[in-house]
Amino acid sequence: MANDFYQILEVSTQSSANDIKKAYYGKIREYPPEKYPEQVKRINEAYKTLSDPEAKKSYDALQLHGEQIGELLRLSEDKITKEKWSEAIRLLKRILVLMPDQNSVRNRLGLCYIYNQEWENAVKTYLKLTQKSPEVPLYWINFAEVYNEQADSLSDEDSRRGQLYQNARNYFEKAIQLQQYNSEGYLKIAEIYLKEGRYSKAIAWAECAINADGQVDFQDFDALFFIASVHFYSGELQEVEQTAQRINAVLPNNEDARSYASYKFAIFGTTLYKSAMFTPCLSFLASAKRLDPNNEDIKKFHDHVDNLVSAFQTMENLNDDSYIIGGYKVLASLFLSQYLDIEHSDEEIKTLYSQSLNNIFSFPNSFIIVSASRLKSNYYAVYKLNREFYDEIEQKAQEINNTYSSSSNSPSILENAINFLGKLFD
Repeated sequence: MANDFYQILEVSTQSSANDIKKAYYGKIREYPPEKYPEQVKRINEAYKTLSDPEAKKSYDALQLHGEQIGELLRLSEDKITKEKWSEAIRLLKRILVLMPDQNSVRNRLGLCYIYNQEWENAVKTYLKLTQKSPEVPLYWINFAEVYNEQADSLSDEDSRRGQLYQNARNYFEKAIQLQQYNSEGYLKIAEIYLKEGRYSKAIAWAECAINADGQVDFQDFDALFFIASVHFYSGELQEVEQTAQRINAVLPNNEDARSYASYKFAIFGTTLYKSAMFTPCLSFLASAKRLDPNNEDIKKFHDHVDNLVSAFQTMENLNDDSYIIGGYKVLASLFLSQYLDIEHSDEEIKTLYSQSLNNIFSFPNSFIIVSASRLKSNYYAVYKLNREFYDEIEQKAQEINNTYSSSSNSPSILENAINFLGKLFD
């Protein structure tokens, strides 16, 4: 990705604030944060700078300076891209020796201090910036981020976290005072309250973010989505769905906007899925599917989780069902355990499979077939998760029944089960 902020967002120097914001949302869709964390960091930095009039003015001025400055800037951006923070800091300091009044360079230096966790130097940098240019909201926001990031770097038990978060809130409020229509400061404060587990405060500040510019529209999507996530963390799943409906109401009749909203819900759902939180995951995926009904990947993911939730819900009844052979019940539990944080060695899994199949094939073939039929008809969600495996068991029972039912010299059912096991694990 190019290092120039305009190239990062693919906009021109003459682009309007609305064009810059639209380009930003497009780039976030193009580079999912969980796959491209560094690119997203650069995209966010570019957007923060170009969306702030004063910061953009300083950045534009810097781009016009001499070859030496340009080369130092290019090298520093290269080091930043490679996360070589100390080297980037050294180069940015050299630029400031040549151009001490370049606030945008000093701002970049402050960000590098944050990334390098040099908290004291970061505080000094933003103290100087905010004293020199107290009218620039971006500098107050980044000043707040120094304390926010420092607090995040500490353990939950560290008593300093509370005061650091409070310092961050204070400076975010400074930015809000300068730009009350800008939702970023409100939302940042809401995020801090969420990290502290103060859910009602988090939602209240997110609602302030929504109302910051006096109208509710797609620009408020991030705040609305944040509210949905807070409702999840506080266990209010019904409110998640209600917030999703609020989001749906503000979405423009625009495919990109709806796809972006759907993507955000799907990503959060994926996080919940990886944590084996399948029921709330289904709620977020349902919203994602409704927002982008033509997305086949989301539809398949939703249907899979929907079936998985149904399978877990029916397991208690399956285990109590006397018409189902015990081996089938063990297999069903084993198949479901793979979706939970339960680890089995390969040898343990093979042993459980073997014991389950031996148990199944120790029963008369007719009872195996009845169990298989009942599994499909009464516990379809469980059956669907591994239908090919269950079908193969039933098919083998049918073959044994057809071939050996009238032969006194036929191999025993148990011998056939052992042969079947051998084929499965070859």
